[in-house]
Amino acid sequence: MFNLMVLHHISDVEDIIKKWSESLNKGGYLCIADLEEEDGSFHGKEFSGHKGFSKRKLTEIFKKNNFNFITTSEPHVIKKGRSDGKVTEYPIFLMIGKKKLS
Repeated sequence: MFNLMVLHHISDVEDIIKKWSESLNKGGYLCIADLEEEDGSFHGKEFSGHKGFSKRKLTEIFKKNNFNFITTSEPHVIKKGRSDGKVTEYPIFLMIGKKKLS
């Protein structure tokens, strides 16, 4: 199971990861690519979702929900131009967890 740039739009992250874990077979994989923690400028002031994620905290949620062999990487950076001409970089992480066999 995978999702790309979805998790920061979901209010109850722990609950959805629990549900995804329950729907996976033992040994199945959950792959999430999303924003690393940021200052809220990615979507702007009106956005009510998450401002990215701490990989450490998300790893804890994975472990709590029967995932092990958790790996993380940073496969991409989104670059957005600002009104002042500067460019802001938003790293995207990829986290992969394998559901425990027992």
